[in-house]
Amino acid sequence: MDRILKVVRLQNLNKMTFIGIPLIILAGCFVLSLGIFAIIPVTPALGYKFAGGAPVAPMWYFMGAGIYALVLTFPFSQAMSVTRRDFYLGTMAIAVLSSLGMSLIFTVGGYIEEATNGWGLNGRFFRIPGLWDASPWLQALTYFTAMMLLFTLGFVFTVIYRRWGRTMMLVVLLGIIALLLALGFVAIKFGFWVAMFEGIASIGLWGWTVIGLALTVVLAALSYLPLRRMIA
Repeated sequence: MDRILKVVRLQNLNKMTFIGIPLIILAGCFVLSLGIFAIIPVTPALGYKFAGGAPVAPMWYFMGAGIYALVLTFPFSQAMSVTRRDFYLGTMAIAVLSSLGMSLIFTVGGYIEEATNGWGLNGRFFRIPGLWDASPWLQALTYFTAMMLLFTLGFVFTVIYRRWGRTMMLVVLLGIIALLLALGFVAIKFGFWVAMFEGIASIGLWGWTVIGLALTVVLAALSYLPLRRMIA
């Protein structure tokens, strides 16, 4: 446990990666959204004003954080005689803590936003339509899952790149794209794309969040296998 906490502290030496940059992105998007809310007049016909993609901007950063966590810290950790297992567990731990912190900020912000009638501007930044309306807990879990999934994807592709090189990473990426295109072609060619989308919709928000969380766990577990033999 002490060695895992050592990695957590090592990853957190540059607090900008897991704390500073996500908060800067979030604060910047929030201030800009409030400015836009203030410009647009409040009218009954307009309804609430939603910030669009601004609330999810910090979420996408976590894919970059997954890359940085391996590229910038792994060689340093090996020089400090940290085992690959401890590096892996510590890195995933700091990612979980950071994702939980951002989810908590969004949940608390959503309740404040609701109590103040959208900051007095009838705006919605923290309350994402569909998710918050279904359940604030669903939004919190979905936000956490999305950040962890993006972090894990960045981590996995970086492990593949460091373990087998650029060619293998491109082969895996192109293989995934080709598989998705093939599925789309087959669905359209044989006319079951409507049924496919109906099946996707029937799973529901809770179902897709759980699926995303399960996929994150599987990818995180698989990333450890090549990491064990990766050269610093």
